[in-house]
Amino acid sequence: MSAVRQKSRIIGRLLRFAAVIVLLSMVAEPLSRASLHGWRLIGLYFLALVGIYSALHIVIDRFVSSLNKWIGAFLAVIPVILIGTNGGGAGSIAAISYIAVSLLIVAARADGGCEVMAIPSLIFGRYTHLACIIFSPIDWLERKIYKIIGVDKKETDEQAP
Repeated sequence: MSAVRQKSRIIGRLLRFAAVIVLLSMVAEPLSRASLHGWRLIGLYFLALVGIYSALHIVIDRFVSSLNKWIGAFLAVIPVILIGTNGGGAGSIAAISYIAVSLLIVAARADGGCEVMAIPSLIFGRYTHLACIIFSPIDWLERKIYKIIGVDKKETDEQAP
């Protein structure tokens, strides 16, 4: 069973775009100095993350769809943390780049939920129900504010590209 697509609003999207800029500024200089071997290693770590999260996406979608969205979110960040901390410089760059690409995808698509699952969601065309540790509370608060000021949900979803 596929999860319902969670939408983010303008503040959540802008904060995600800002995070992309910060993350890319962190890896721009090391990437510019990387040798061919370094680029290969970064690419391998990045592809490993795509593979790990794709497998995790399938497992969650098919077998543990009832997993609590917050527990799942905490478990979902473990692979990127492990590669980022144990993969040396190339692992760190790959982990930061993976998060930046994921954030860019969800910001451009106005998606909410677990950002590390964005690439598999794009590949499989299905969403996971997992929350995002940082941005889900912001999305929740923004929805509450929209509700308080009387902006209709359907109206705001139609405006999002």
